[in-house]
Amino acid sequence: MNTSLYETARQNRTAALETLRLKKQVSQSEGQVLCLRSMREKMAAKPVFRSVRVYRFEERRAA
Repeated sequence: MNTSLYETARQNRTAALETLRLKKQVSQSEGQVLCLRSMREKMAAKPVFRSVRVYRFEERRAA
């Protein structure tokens, strides 16, 4: 079986696109985040709790 690099690349791309399509369908059915923008918006709604150690580290880094 002698396939060209073009055919191999095409098969790999087709397989990768199929995998992405399946992942998208699964995430849509589970109601998960589909894009980075909505993920960032979702994460922005949650408050970030930092310890005293983190605040001191940030102060030292800023100085």
